[in-house]
Amino acid sequence: MVKGTASIAINRVSPGNYLPGCVSLPSHYGTASWYRETTVKNIIAAVQENLETLDQMTGFTSSLINREVVLKPNLVLVYDRIGLARPVYPNTTDPRVIEATVLFLKRYQARITIAESSGRGLPTRSAFKLSGLARLAARHQVNLIALEEEPVNLYSFPHGKVEKSFLLPAVLERILQGEALYFSLPKLKTNLYTGVSLGCKNSMGFFPYLFRQRNHNFNLPEKLADIHSFIPPDLIIIDGIVGGEEQSPGPVHPVDSRIIISGNQGPETDRAAARIMGFQPEEMPLFQALDRRFPPATRVKTAGHAPVIPFRPANPSLHSKDFRRHFPRVLALIGHEREEEGLPMELNCRGGCLATTRLGFEFFRFEGIPRNFPLTLIIGRGLYDGENRYYLDGEGTLYPLEKIQTLPRPVLAIGSCAVQTCGHFASRSLKGCMIHPNSVHQSLHQLTGLRCRMLNPLAPAIVPFIKGRMSMQMRRFWQLARGQHLDYSQYLPEINSDFSPELDRGFLKVPLDPMDWKQRLHLIARELFTQI
Repeated sequence: MVKGTASIAINRVSPGNYLPGCVSLPSHYGTASWYRETTVKNIIAAVQENLETLDQMTGFTSSLINREVVLKPNLVLVYDRIGLARPVYPNTTDPRVIEATVLFLKRYQARITIAESSGRGLPTRSAFKLSGLARLAARHQVNLIALEEEPVNLYSFPHGKVEKSFLLPAVLERILQGEALYFSLPKLKTNLYTGVSLGCKNSMGFFPYLFRQRNHNFNLPEKLADIHSFIPPDLIIIDGIVGGEEQSPGPVHPVDSRIIISGNQGPETDRAAARIMGFQPEEMPLFQALDRRFPPATRVKTAGHAPVIPFRPANPSLHSKDFRRHFPRVLALIGHEREEEGLPMELNCRGGCLATTRLGFEFFRFEGIPRNFPLTLIIGRGLYDGENRYYLDGEGTLYPLEKIQTLPRPVLAIGSCAVQTCGHFASRSLKGCMIHPNSVHQSLHQLTGLRCRMLNPLAPAIVPFIKGRMSMQMRRFWQLARGQHLDYSQYLPEINSDFSPELDRGFLKVPLDPMDWKQRLHLIARELFTQI
């Protein structure tokens, strides 16, 4: 794939109501009547026109003949009738855009694989089923891979800033070796952790759960830059048919954006998309990290134009008026010793506990249940004055530990930093850096005693979710019983991060020996008794 001049193609889609069908394919998908629908015809025409334009600029189709292409959509959580206030939320890549891309690629006899690993605890097999991609794959002879079920390879990556090693599913090694192409198909949406979630961030879903959580804190922008350096997409195709604004990966509000954006360089394509969304990428930590590693292209060719389509930003703050309006009796106390110039203290660890906490509250809010409960949240180790530690609320009021312990309300300590300081008196403690993505949501239900409606027994999505969960678990048990590694554990070999291999891509595959039976049984037990 040509990587010189950055080329970007932008297409607007004809006006219409694209919200129905943007999350999952309907029951009549694949029929003649389906392909006669105006919205379907418009999407197929827009995607194919967009890719034809990009091909004229880059000649990328010359690499497709009899070549495998791995498509990576964003299927973090398919919000299709999962028990929330509205039936669907446009948080995932539109399956109509995926099909339009498949139809384009099939012109060149390309072998097509769709590979994804959904959010932790959310089986990808269920996402394939709920979104309709299982039916799409059967119709077009496309291979589907649920990456959380696949054995991994270990790679040394000494040139990374925060990630000195990577675990990547072995089935994706052919991308690293140049034997397959990687096309990223993200959603045009905002994000609690990074501001926007586009092509470069979409690569996170290639990796196993525990790796994703490592450095998923204030280091997140640099982690994503390391990921892009390790396995950059050959092409970005951004689905902006129905955009998503505000609190992704929680429920988002739809945006009638009607746009397809593609490009041959990830940072430049994402930067163009962020500007169309109304943001200034140079002010966002994610793009600052990418720019330090991949300086902006000296020449950017753009075909097509779109006006600014303002997206409401994601706001992870627990001190904002918006949060306090929805949760008026929740007291959020923040105390970070780490300071970053120009940022409010609360945002010094946006990529970890802060955004994850707000995500849990967003799930709770969209369940449509009472929210007038008292609770104290604690994030961070606390500020230290040489003798005592204390925290700040949204008004800047100081709360020493002694005062916090006397508050007549439950206390939730979030993250290993807070647990270290307040775990001995907290009502509930959530360890981790970052914590499990759904742990705050679960804790809110446990502390309030209110029944969870998300994926409840009456939700239509519950049956495919349970089936997918069982299939995923059995597949993971089988892989572990064979001695295969699926994620980080104490049984991986140590890596000398000072070793600098003389390789073009700067990584080196590290051999992994099969685990013995004691190790296998230990990891199977971990699967059974911890939340995967």
